[in-house]
Amino acid sequence: MKILLQDTQTLKFIGPTAGWTKDPDEARNFQRGVDALIFCYNAAIPNMVMLFEFTDRRMNFRFPVTDYRGD
Repeated sequence: MKILLQDTQTLKFIGPTAGWTKDPDEARNFQRGVDALIFCYNAAIPNMVMLFEFTDRRMNFRFPVTDYRGD
């Protein structure tokens, strides 16, 4: 399984060094969903979605990341 972070507006992925990439194969693969959430929280990145990709593509799903901290 792969867990990727994607910007919902630009459709770019977080890269392996926290940059951006259009290629999901070059994107950073988070070990756990909570790691991806903490990354978004610490970096204060809006408009993100976590992509859970499995070997069987029918099982893939998206999970929106929303920051409820306010301004």
